[in-house]
Amino acid sequence: MPDSQAREWIAAVAVLVAIGIAFVQAYIQRQKQKQDLFDKRFKIYEEAIAYLVLKLHDLGKCNMQTHLDQYRKNTDSAEWLFGSDVFEHIKEIGGTGLELHRVQGELEHCIASTSVRVTGSQQDDMDRRFNDCLDRIGPLNHEVHELLLKAIRFFEGETKRIFTPYLKLHHNLPWHVRLEQWMGEVSDRSDKAMKARYKA
Repeated sequence: MPDSQAREWIAAVAVLVAIGIAFVQAYIQRQKQKQDLFDKRFKIYEEAIAYLVLKLHDLGKCNMQTHLDQYRKNTDSAEWLFGSDVFEHIKEIGGTGLELHRVQGELEHCIASTSVRVTGSQQDDMDRRFNDCLDRIGPLNHEVHELLLKAIRFFEGETKRIFTPYLKLHHNLPWHVRLEQWMGEVSDRSDKAMKARYKA
């Protein structure tokens, strides 16, 4: 008889050990998934920051289409890895870089057009173009300044603020506090469901 009780205890301990191992394996797998997701998300964050640095540094001197295509390719998966807020911000960064490049190019063209005054047979037309470019320099300069400020704002913290909630590996609260909160939420939902059910 004592042998059967010992076997039952051993079997119960073996089951508990197997359950414990399963929980540990599930926890390790979940942590690996979190790490993999973090790595993919962080790569997109780094790409957004690198694109901002490039735009702030080159001011329209690079091949914009190549850089924009590369940026879009490297951040394309953000639509599935983040919420819509981050994806919209990534698109806004790309649009700001494209607009900055366009306006900077226009400004440089106007400055180059006004640096030398040409005379010729169509003097009235050339004077008109010269004056048009001269009139556009101020507003274009202001527009470049505003776009640069926007890019700097993105670079100095707005991008980090938008990405941060998605770039957390660990919770700020211990597991038992989170479990308690979750149980409270489940209890509240079931109470509301029961009240709604028996109220009608």
